[in-house]
Amino acid sequence: MTHRHRAEKSTDRPFAGPVARRQTVAAHGNITRIEVCACGAQRSVAINGVHRERGEWLDPQPGPAPKYAGGSRVVSVRLPRGLVDELDDEAARSGTARSDVIVERLQR
Repeated sequence: MTHRHRAEKSTDRPFAGPVARRQTVAAHGNITRIEVCACGAQRSVAINGVHRERGEWLDPQPGPAPKYAGGSRVVSVRLPRGLVDELDDEAARSGTARSDVIVERLQR
């Protein structure tokens, strides 16, 4: 039996990039909310203020836990432009999101 998916629980993570084919650029840059339906399906929603970019619902895939699972917190910080450029360059070289570079540096 099919049903209409509804978010039963959600987890907020740092924004990690677009979540839908049809992008809403104003929704980029703050957080990505992972919503989970009672059936186990998940979708990502990019949220920035009142702007939303909703990804499609995906059936659960067996495998390792998500990278930021358990105890993650969303934090906003102001960084000097030079440091942001440096982080962006490092992210581009490693093929990851800026937030991943920041987390890696904080864990050093």
